[in-house]
Amino acid sequence: MARVPVLKPREVVALLQALGFEESDQASFPMTHVLDGHIEITDEGFAKLAGSRIKVYQLVEAMQVNGWTVDEYHEQFPHLPLVKIYAALTYYYSHQDEIDRQIKETNEFAERMRLEAGESPVAKRLRAEGRLK
Repeated sequence: MARVPVLKPREVVALLQALGFEESDQASFPMTHVLDGHIEITDEGFAKLAGSRIKVYQLVEAMQVNGWTVDEYHEQFPHLPLVKIYAALTYYYSHQDEIDRQIKETNEFAERMRLEAGESPVAKRLRAEGRLK
């Protein structure tokens, strides 16, 4: 599986400036300042974009599966401010093992549900009609 691209230095600078930091502050700003107001933790323990239903693992997985850059993700979801997308990626890189585990567990659950559900009635009918292999 492809990895989410590493942020380019100019993207990090743009993010910090959008959050009100000066370039001289980059070495000393605390992580919580970057994430305050942008990332929330749900009652179930999932990190999500504040004011949205999008979980960090969902954003990361969409970028990985589609090979999207930050700008391409933003084109697909223009209602999300870039600063929230960068905050989600910052959270991801700070909690990568946890988020990767969430992605893996969610995909395993979906596969189990698919197998338990079996073939849909529509697929069965199309197969019987010879229209599906």
